[in-house]
Amino acid sequence: MKSQNSFSGKVYTVIHLILVFALAAYIVIVSGILTAGYNEAVRNFSDEWITETGESRCIDDVRIPGIGRKVELTKKLPGNITDEDCICIESKNSIYTILIDDREIFTFSPEENFTGLGYGVTFNEIRLNGADGGHTVHLKIASINPENNRGQILSVYLAPSLDYIHMQVRSCFIPAALSLFVVLLGVTMVLIYIRIPDKNDLPFSIISLSMIAMLIGSWLFVDTNIMQLITGNIFMWRSLNRFIILFALYPCVHFINSLTKLRRQIYQIIAFFVNIAIVILALILRFVFDVDTTMSFSPIIGVEVLLLAILSFVSLIDNNIYCKNNGLVQGIKGFYIGIMVLIVSVALDILLYHIGIFQWDSYGSFTRLGVACFMIVCLFQFLKWWTRDRADVQRDRFINKILQYAVSYSPEDSIRLILEFMGTELRTSRIGIFEKQENGKFHGTYEWFREDLESADMGLLYLPQEGLVDEMYKAFYANQKRLIISNPEEYKTALPSLYSLMISNDIESLVSGPLESNGKLVGWLAFIGTPDELQEETAEIISIISYFLTQLIVQREEQKRLRYYSYNDPLTGALNRRAFTEYLENGLDMSSAFGYLICNINGLEAANNKIGYEAGDRMVKDVVRCLTDVFGESHVYRMGGGEFAAFGFETDESFFNGDVERVRKLAKEKDLSLSIGSVFCAFGTMAIQRVLYRANEIMKADK
Repeated sequence: MKSQNSFSGKVYTVIHLILVFALAAYIVIVSGILTAGYNEAVRNFSDEWITETGESRCIDDVRIPGIGRKVELTKKLPGNITDEDCICIESKNSIYTILIDDREIFTFSPEENFTGLGYGVTFNEIRLNGADGGHTVHLKIASINPENNRGQILSVYLAPSLDYIHMQVRSCFIPAALSLFVVLLGVTMVLIYIRIPDKNDLPFSIISLSMIAMLIGSWLFVDTNIMQLITGNIFMWRSLNRFIILFALYPCVHFINSLTKLRRQIYQIIAFFVNIAIVILALILRFVFDVDTTMSFSPIIGVEVLLLAILSFVSLIDNNIYCKNNGLVQGIKGFYIGIMVLIVSVALDILLYHIGIFQWDSYGSFTRLGVACFMIVCLFQFLKWWTRDRADVQRDRFINKILQYAVSYSPEDSIRLILEFMGTELRTSRIGIFEKQENGKFHGTYEWFREDLESADMGLLYLPQEGLVDEMYKAFYANQKRLIISNPEEYKTALPSLYSLMISNDIESLVSGPLESNGKLVGWLAFIGTPDELQEETAEIISIISYFLTQLIVQREEQKRLRYYSYNDPLTGALNRRAFTEYLENGLDMSSAFGYLICNINGLEAANNKIGYEAGDRMVKDVVRCLTDVFGESHVYRMGGGEFAAFGFETDESFFNGDVERVRKLAKEKDLSLSIGSVFCAFGTMAIQRVLYRANEIMKADK
């Protein structure tokens, strides 16, 4: 039933996720952001601009020629201009003025700000009216910083403002989505960190990883310019673009250091102060030496990446030496894969940028993909650890419960309770323990089975060691201490005896393992009908729990020996006076009918003196045989010397007297002379001592 519920739960979860993603996809599609319907109102106005020399040029091919120089371009507007149309300009580090004929309608001339004069890529929409149709547009362009000659108009469109924004947002939708995905992963890491109770056992610093994701993801998202398009604010987003990434060095080093076995704090301290120094350097260059971030950004980022690489490399090399010296496994191969993917993606973007094969308004498309892949690798590694950690916690709980049973009850009860607990938790059908006997066979001694099943009578089952148990033992160790058989047909040739046993007993699956004590095989533990998804876990449990079960079996046998020595006569094996006293106090039902017999061997002392003690011992043993033949081993007591007692539980006095006469007859056949006293209590008794006294008196009279 639990297995069916588990399967149903997984199906419902999958269906739920499919519905969520289907609804999200539907919302994106109907929102129109992926459609191209706006294209009808958007017209490309970048081609066939006339330069001062009369040449026709595409506007993105025009470069400002030098210091103090401006470029003037002209182009006639089409006649079908509406009041909703705008001249939509995408520029880069440029100052420009737009005139319709001789009428100035817009000037973009930014002042010095937090980042300097350079704004990078900017978007402006200049409203037209229907009367402007057919008139000439004059575009006067100059570089913001004439010394670096980087001013440029990237594109010009004629379109309604919202349609233009729609087009630009759609063009950077995938980079923006990847960037937000990285940010979302960072937020997810924070939520996971909050939910984890014991934060000291984490495999790496989740907080530093979440900081990396949110910093880099936010930086890449701002770099798409989508927020500038939506809000119209240039200064704030440009400032964030230039300074967010400067704070990434410390969390990066902190995260990489947290992956190591050493986790030396010195690397974190160095990274912290180096990161602060980089930020201070950027601020000094900007506000003390008046260096524009357009000029200083790339060198500063280069220095930051170089220092990050050095600190990370030293930390990993230090950890590698430590692990080799101490025989430890580093366990960070998965992270190396993620880091390599990230390095390759960043290098590819840098290569494409410098050789100019592709040109985008926002660079770093491969970097976004690489960061997303790296975060997914990290998240996967965390989930892998989390799953293993939860399994370890559950296993610890499992073992602790078994230990609780082991120390709280007698060995016999502990074994039965442990089997019941394991069978319930692991949802198996049956569990059996087979213990090695003196004849070399393994006899079924314990059985647990599910409530809806019947006993398989494992107590009647004997497993031969040669040809079966020995082969299972070899297979167990050959398979890394696992013997999992989910399909008996696969072992038809390898373990033919086990295959025959499983087929003849309708066993479809088996997970089993040995019970060993001091290197000796003392038993075998078998789980029958365990669900497929729990078979590996069951095998792991067997390898752990076999020791405890073996110790309980050894302890049980030791207790049996101690109890035997405490409650049995060493000469005859009959129960002794101590067992008799305890039986009177706790075992005898004095409310029901019972008979009591006491007897003494006549002439035992004389036989010891004349013939020898060996002859006397034979007489004692013969009397015990006579009594046990009549009353059974569990009701015969040697009270000391040649005196014995026994209880009979006949329902009629005549039957009990018949048993007494049988004792006399058996004794006579063995040439034994006995003095016997017996009392039958038809309705039980409230005064057992009077019964004992009366029987003793009768025995004395019988002498």
